Amino acid sequence: MLQQEEQDYQMNHPNFNWNSTVWNAKISPKIKVFLWKTIQEVLPIGENLLNRGIPDSACCVPCGELETLEHLFFHCHFARSVWSMAPLSVPLDSAHFQSFPVTLTSSKDWISLPPTGVGNGPLFPWICWSLWKSRNFSLFEDRQFSPEDTMSKAIREAIEWQQAQYPSKTNQKRSNLATKTATNPNAFTCFTDGAWCKDTCIGGAGWIFFDKEGNEQHRDQSAERFVSSSLMAKAMAIRSALNQALDHGHTNLTLHSDAQDLIRVINSQEQSKEIYGLLFDIYTLASMFDSISFHFVARSKNLLADSLAKIAKANLVASLPDMGPTL
Repeated sequence: MLQQEEQDYQMNHPNFNWNSTVWNAKISPKIKVFLWKTIQEVLPIGENLLNRGIPDSACCVPCGELETLEHLFFHCHFARSVWSMAPLSVPLDSAHFQSFPVTLTSSKDWISLPPTGVGNGPLFPWICWSLWKSRNFSLFEDRQFSPEDTMSKAIREAIEWQQAQYPSKTNQKRSNLATKTATNPNAFTCFTDGAWCKDTCIGGAGWIFFDKEGNEQHRDQSAERFVSSSLMAKAMAIRSALNQALDHGHTNLTLHSDAQDLIRVINSQEQSKEIYGLLFDIYTLASMFDSISFHFVARSKNLLADSLAKIAKANLVASLPDMGPTL
């Protein structure tokens, strides 16, 4: 029966590939079933219920309009707010999304940005799943979730599932890192630090490079949303510093951080579920250096990087509506 329904759908939509888009996607089985039901238009959304003679649940919970498939996932003001926060390489306005199957197919080319760590699979299905759950909690349990909560839950579930699927890739990068200990006398020195705001889940990162004579070469900072801990912010800083070192051609590097546990994890090549995606990136970047080493440094000797991280965090918090007083 399932195969026949797919074949019927395929006849009417020849450009849609069930295997590559749904069944072979790097997402959990429950999300695959959810996508199948969504595409086959059998989810109990308002429009479908109305067609079955159940008019009481036909309206969208947040806005009161007719709850169609595209309205629920893309066009409602709540959905648009959620999609506007998606950590993707291209800004999204879901009001311009086409049909669900077309958008699902095109979403395979979307690139997730750090520090989510969602590099091994698509984020689109998880966001739709989170929107569906938020809708059901509101409708059936009178539990309200904000757009920020909805997006955070989507990212967290995607990361947790992917972390459980691909541990072997991290192990492969670890073996490369073990041979990269920095002994080059011309190595650049980098100090990094991260700052985190628990109330807003915003993390700041700062890093500074010095040459072998101790002269500062350049410094930089960044800030990201959806950062779940101070540890993640500090790992984000290390990854950003490694990226910039490679961009500047500094292939021999000694990196310092006051995150003692993080440095221990990197040097001992242990696993850390909390920052799996970031560690994967750090190991990958480290393998590109001619020599590299990671060292713990006392906080009192890392004040410049700490200041840069805090400024970056504060600037992003201040730029968001109604978030300034939470600092």
